[in-house]
Amino acid sequence: QNQHHTGNKMALKNIKERLSLHFDLEAALKAEAKQNRYEVHIRLPLTQ
Repeated sequence: QNQHHTGNKMALKNIKERLSLHFDLEAALKAEAKQNRYEVHIRLPLTQ
């Protein structure tokens, strides 16, 4: 069951668009498949 499914990445695109609309250029989302795992890094601005 170690098959990698690429999908159409619509969910990631949707999340990136929402982050961009809310935080402009201050937020970022990076997702990548590495060996046998999937890594997602989300950067958000720290505000008070």
